[in-house]
Amino acid sequence: MAGFLVVDTSVLVATERGGLPLDTLRAIKPGARLAVSAITVAELLHGYYRARPKSRRLAREKFIKALLAELEVLPLDLAVAAEQARIWANLAERGELIGPYDLIIAATALAHRLPLATLNEREFRKVKGLEVHALGPYMRPCCLSIGLRASPRALPSADGHPLPPRHPHGDQRNRASLIW
Repeated sequence: MAGFLVVDTSVLVATERGGLPLDTLRAIKPGARLAVSAITVAELLHGYYRARPKSRRLAREKFIKALLAELEVLPLDLAVAAEQARIWANLAERGELIGPYDLIIAATALAHRLPLATLNEREFRKVKGLEVHALGPYMRPCCLSIGLRASPRALPSADGHPLPPRHPHGDQRNRASLIW
């Protein structure tokens, strides 16, 4: 599957909120098609079903449909399951576990030998052999204060001052509650 870039859920959430245009991804890996793990679709749909009020749900539905028309969805198959088990065992042995959905996303990218674009660099850098494209430096300020981890370093605002720090427990919370 050469020519693809796997996109983590954090990137798509930031895209929906206006913090990271999909064109940014195309600039990082020119000519690459964008792909997502099936678990990323589940995370997006979870946000859709939990969305309130109805206007937000309708906007989210439109956003998800537009994404799915453009992105390749990579299934959770036997190769991904085997890769996920290998990564999980390796991380557990090192005492560096990551979230279960991130584990599946990383396994999907590795099983297909594809790079991963994410705002959750700290988690995915723990996975040996995974090519990680950290998108934190490309984030617009709107999303940095809502719990999305951009990168370990602070990004300057337009006036050169550091932006407010991100939520200190952003990586430890239930990921689904951060998404929407």
